[in-house]
Amino acid sequence: MAVFLSAGVPDHAPFDAQLDPASIRKAVQGLIATIIRNRHVVFGGHPAISPLLQHIARTLNAIVYVTIFQSEYFRAVAPPEASAFPYLHWTPARSTKEESLRVMREAMINFMPFEAAVLVGGMEGVIEEARLFQDAHRLAPAYPVASTGGAARMLWERGFGPADPAVRGMLMSKTRYRVLFRHLFP
Repeated sequence: MAVFLSAGVPDHAPFDAQLDPASIRKAVQGLIATIIRNRHVVFGGHPAISPLLQHIARTLNAIVYVTIFQSEYFRAVAPPEASAFPYLHWTPARSTKEESLRVMREAMINFMPFEAAVLVGGMEGVIEEARLFQDAHRLAPAYPVASTGGAARMLWERGFGPADPAVRGMLMSKTRYRVLFRHLFP
């Protein structure tokens, strides 16, 4: 089983309006600590998330359960921690940043069947990845962790994600992320 992680730390409006960088870090830590032994994690190498995820996975001796995607467009500025992942997929660069990201996102989201997506913080990329995920994996749930702010909160506010009111409430209010992810991924 695999889980798609879309995460980032917002750095501009409107995504940084309800920003909580500590919650973003704690949510990524909680997700990885909770699921890494039973599920594979696939994510795009956001520069603020890659070092954190690499550290957590190494600490848990579980880095082989993580696949990272990067675009050749960003090779020169990719964080060195990205190269530490044994399953690093470089996608071809295109003439623009936007086109390069589109190619990477499509390759990443169509890489394998996913049990679910988890959306944490983020900006435009998280919104785009949520849309692509929903189109490609119609039966898999997507969980926008609204308590982390950013695009995840905006998606939650727009009604994206599970319909169950109890789960939606947890996505907005729970900041004990291991408890949240144990509930979502029993």
